[in-house]
Order: sequence, then structure tokens, then C-alpha cells
Amino acid sequence: MTSEPEVNPHQPTLIGLFLKITLWTFFFLFIFFVLTFIGVGLYAWRKAEVFASNAQLPLHQIIDTAKIGWNTTPHQTDHRVNFLVLGSDSLSNRGHATELTDTMLLVSVNLQNGSISLFSIPRDLWIDDYKTKINALYQYGKDRYPSDPQRFPREVLENQLGLKIHHTVLIDLSTLANLIDEVGGVDVNVKEGFVDPMFPREDVDVTKEKDPKKLYETVEFKTGVEHMSGKRVLEYVRSRHSASDQGNDVARGQRQQEVIFALLNQIKQPAFFKDVARDGKLYHFYEQNFGQYLPVTEAIGMAKQLYPHVSALHFVTGSPSIFPDDPKGNIWHPPLSKNNQNQWIYQIKDVNGVKLELRSKLNLNDN
Repeated sequence: MTSEPEVNPHQPTLIGLFLKITLWTFFFLFIFFVLTFIGVGLYAWRKAEVFASNAQLPLHQIIDTAKIGWNTTPHQTDHRVNFLVLGSDSLSNRGHATELTDTMLLVSVNLQNGSISLFSIPRDLWIDDYKTKINALYQYGKDRYPSDPQRFPREVLENQLGLKIHHTVLIDLSTLANLIDEVGGVDVNVKEGFVDPMFPREDVDVTKEKDPKKLYETVEFKTGVEHMSGKRVLEYVRSRHSASDQGNDVARGQRQQEVIFALLNQIKQPAFFKDVARDGKLYHFYEQNFGQYLPVTEAIGMAKQLYPHVSALHFVTGSPSIFPDDPKGNIWHPPLSKNNQNQWIYQIKDVNGVKLELRSKLNLNDN
């Protein structure tokens, strides 16, 4: 397997570069999807036809799908639907022979109260049975299950953690950019301006080009509100080489949140849902990017059960406790001299402890 550069897992990026981006991108679309199907029944027939046209589907097919979904009971365990969210970034993986998933996130949706619990899995967690870090399992899945590679990391995690996973979602950061463009861009409040003189160009083949002047470009953001396109948003959330505090991972995580909040603030406006043509395009976007992971009918079934609790929707985040930072930590980072891999890894210190901690932080014991 191709080796990857060592990363200190003790940096404040345990949840991963794409935690909030991948999670919120998916759940933005899911929540949009819930509201759209609740509201579509109120549209006049003509508006419904506009919606269907932009969704690139016959209206009767959308209506039939809605009927089937309304009568669909979503896959669940103890009134919960569990997701594995895999986040990848084509820009980060350039030059690697393997496709690594920089985010691995477990999400449990409680259909009885609207609670959405998150549990991050460190990308450097070592899986001894397969002699690899957990972020390479998706690549292994391409060989084992060519038509469904995300099945392999799901199976391994179900076995390791004792948790039933109902859906696995794979998201590339470029999906967020496409979503931003679909909604017409977003107004982002840049709280602290910065200049990044080493932002990697996307249109350069890093396996052939070695000239830094051709590999990188300078991007600049000024303090204040800026209307950003999808491309501009990616520059804002990917930037990591500013000489100021904006060059660290904590600041980057905060910028990611700012973008998501800007997106959510935009769709909360009543006028947003009056544009049925755009709503239809977003429906098409959902089907193209997420329909294979959470079928439309399944999403409608979830929406139906969640609707009574839509005002109570809230997120709770968690991650594994790490020894010795936490004396009772269930995973730990062994010194390079004490592990055969000679690379930064996390190892499970207490298997049963991890399972109990997972259940606790996903609130699985609340049912």
C-alpha cells in the first residue's frame, strides 16, 4: 500500500478536515429534502410541474415516489437510523495512488426526538486485522466490492464497534462547492482577513509539475461580508498557509462552520422555497449525489417520522477518549519505537471500553 505523510494526530483535527463540511453538506440537503416534501403538496399544480421539470423527472414519477416514501418505514434499530459518513477531498489526495477518507464519522438520528448524535473516528486508527489505518478501508473496498466500495469500511466498523450501520455516505469536498453554486452562492462574514501565498492550483498535475510557481497561487480574503461562489468557498475553507493565525487547523475549522452557517441562514429565508425551479434543481442534486446512499423513498420515510420534532432538531458531537490525555482513554498513540508500523497511528486500548463509549456518546442508551 502507498505510504502517506505522517500527521500528528494530537493536532486539533481529530474529527478530521471535513467533519463539519461533509456532515453539514449531507444534512443540509436532508433537511432541505424534508422541508421540500412537506411543502411540495402545497404547491399549485403549475408550480409542481416547474419543480418536476427542473428535477428532470416526470411529475407523476415524483408524486409516485412521494406516495411510496410516505408509506416507507425507514431502516432503523431501536428508533434510530445510523449513518457512516466518509469524507474525501480530491485536492488532498492528488498524487496518491490510494483514495483516502480523511473523515470517518458515525451519525445516529433519533426518530423519536430529533436528536442527531455524532461520533468521530480518527483517520489514523490502526486496524490490526488488515494491517492498515482505517482511512484506507474505502480503497480496499474497491478491490473487494468494486460496485459498492463503501461497504467494506461499514462492515469493518460494524464488527469492531458492534453497531448496526444502515447507510454509508461518501462525500467529496467538491460536492459542497457544487451545492453552493446550486443555491446561487452564499454571503460569508470573513471575520479576519488573510493572505495564503501557497494555495494549491487544482488544474496542475502534481505528479509531473514540480515548479512551486506553477503548483501554487496566492489567494486573499478581506475582513467583511463577501458573496462567494463554490470555487471561492473552497479556497476559503481549504486555505492552510496563511502567516497569521488563520493558517492553523482551528481557524480552518471555524471558517468551515462560517460557510455552513451562511448556507443554512440562506435557506431559512421564506423566499428561498418560493423559487420552485431552484428547489427542483436541488432535488435533482440530491438524487445525483446522495440518492445512491439514502434513497429518496427512504428519506421521505425519515422525514415523515422526524417532522413532529423538526423544531427540536439538534446536534451532539463526540469522539473517542485518548490515553494518556484522559487516564480512562480507550485508544492511545503508541510511540514510534513501540509499534511495528513506524508511523503515527492510534490503537484501540480497550475494545469493550470503545463500544461502551460509542453507545454513550451516540446516546444509544436513551431508548
